[in-house]
Amino acid sequence: MKHKLDKTALFLSAIVFVVFLVVFILSFSSKRAKLLERLVNPKALIPIEIDEKYGYMNSNGKIVISPKYSKASSWVGDFALVAVKKDYSEKIRIIDKNEKVYFSVDYLSDVLAVPEYKIWVIEGKLYDSKLKLISDESDEVTYLRDGFLKYRNEKTKLTGLMNYKGKKTYSYKFTDKNESVDFSVSATSSKNRYKYCIATNNKKTALINCNTGKIIYNYSKDIISSLDNNVFLINREKSNKNNQIVVVDNDKEIYKTYNTNNEIIYYNNIVVSENKDNYKKTYYNLKNKKTSESLFAGESLSRFESEEFDQYRVFSIGADDGVLKNDKVIIPAKYSQIYPLDTKIYEYLKQVKNKEYVFAKKDDKYYLINLKNKKVIKEFNTDRLTTYEESFFVTYKDNLTDETIIYNLLSNKTFKVNEDVDFDIDLNYFLIEDKKDYIYYNVNMKEIYRQER
Repeated sequence: MKHKLDKTALFLSAIVFVVFLVVFILSFSSKRAKLLERLVNPKALIPIEIDEKYGYMNSNGKIVISPKYSKASSWVGDFALVAVKKDYSEKIRIIDKNEKVYFSVDYLSDVLAVPEYKIWVIEGKLYDSKLKLISDESDEVTYLRDGFLKYRNEKTKLTGLMNYKGKKTYSYKFTDKNESVDFSVSATSSKNRYKYCIATNNKKTALINCNTGKIIYNYSKDIISSLDNNVFLINREKSNKNNQIVVVDNDKEIYKTYNTNNEIIYYNNIVVSENKDNYKKTYYNLKNKKTSESLFAGESLSRFESEEFDQYRVFSIGADDGVLKNDKVIIPAKYSQIYPLDTKIYEYLKQVKNKEYVFAKKDDKYYLINLKNKKVIKEFNTDRLTTYEESFFVTYKDNLTDETIIYNLLSNKTFKVNEDVDFDIDLNYFLIEDKKDYIYYNVNMKEIYRQER
């Protein structure tokens, strides 16, 4: 009987664990979706201009902040930048939707919003998404890229790297006020755990793990430069004959070559070496230590194609492109080119709408494909399609009618643009400028506001 109770208890514990795991995953997904809605919110307030003054309306055309500012930005999370003109000067303010002023600065260059990491850099200080100070008062910070910042503290005589949470990951003690260390964050695949920074100090360079501060190559007069995803060129001080191209991952030098005339690409345990003279490629598998002339079935990997998006990457067979997921063919190589969406728009559609879109071109047509179910969502009768950074809209010229058409990725609706008008595309609205009016349309192609020119 005791044995049966133990098994029953174990079974119930397993059920509880699975339920907890599902709830945790759903909770995480919900939080991720809310974050993405803050970054690319299709319902974000829209700036409008009336009598040379700027305010905001909602996505239904209702004015919620009356026009009173000389300038107005798009919203970043819960905040926006506005300018207030007084006499002959202008003040830049950070406001919320209730027009509460959080900061007032003299120059627009004093403010940087980095929405993908939910941070602001204001007058050399680091703030979180709620504009709470998260760097030390005496730190002077400068944003680099990929969530990393350089800091310098004249009181402690320390300079180094800081992550977007305000944690100092690497510090260097300087002895002279004129001494400085510059940092550049190298290109790194999203699949890799760590990012690497090249530090330069007094004509000496070092390679440092940005996340942990671990020094991979110590300061020396050898010049280190970033070539590609985790690929670095080391120019030796003493002899050019000893120059190397190295691949670094998990804090280790996992590949090196003295043939610096070859182009090296690193992706998912594969090192691709391309001869710049004859364009011949070889593939070195770091797992089995084998070299081949193709990955499989004649696949070719170019620089552009090695850039993965999400879990996918583009591959080529001859002149045709397809899409792989974990080395499994999702879309066969039958398109002349594959175009991933803007990163934030792709992530939003994936997390909030459960869609994983990509554009594919074949002959004189474009196709919008959902990689999740491999279905073609929309066929575009055009050989010219334009996407926009951080926008749910795309535009194209129809091959048959020669009409300019605006298409929305959220609503899957289209809008035909008249020949004699101009238009402007933004995140969640577009503006038509005809001879008489400025006309605003939302993602559903619905007119929400009209203003005389």
